[in-house]
Amino acid sequence: MTIRPANPSDLKKITAIYNQAIQSGNATGDTELQKPADKLAWFYNHANERFPLLVAEQEAEVAGWLSLSPYREGRGAFRFAAEVSYFIDNDFHRKGIASALMDVAVLHCKRNGISTLVAFLLAHNMPSIALLQKFGFSLWGTLPKIANIKGSEFDHVFYGKRLF
Repeated sequence: MTIRPANPSDLKKITAIYNQAIQSGNATGDTELQKPADKLAWFYNHANERFPLLVAEQEAEVAGWLSLSPYREGRGAFRFAAEVSYFIDNDFHRKGIASALMDVAVLHCKRNGISTLVAFLLAHNMPSIALLQKFGFSLWGTLPKIANIKGSEFDHVFYGKRLF
């Protein structure tokens, strides 16, 4: 497996992986499928050293991705915090892709002065919760029944981890 910064040629696969998450109904609050063009501004906002977009390649195919984003961008008090998001292609679930991406992300944060990582997810996304707990994240908050997906209400949870 290779983990590297994403490049524009990856955007089609990154979007396809994200669309799998939308279709699953348990991995994101987005409810409408995305097109690569919809993700261009987001992609280029991650074309920087501090808050990158990383992809994991398995057998020359993008198997998953992880992004680090500023938490509450523009508010100086939060400059040492980042939000982590990750999505893995359905064909590559349970193969260590997310763990490998998270290993790289945590190391990257430590090297770049990011002391706190946060993740926001739907409370019924048990595989992601298990991954976060494996990496020492703990539940920091819950917004009860704030998400409505296909007529069902779900909690939105916040997990966090202090890195140093």
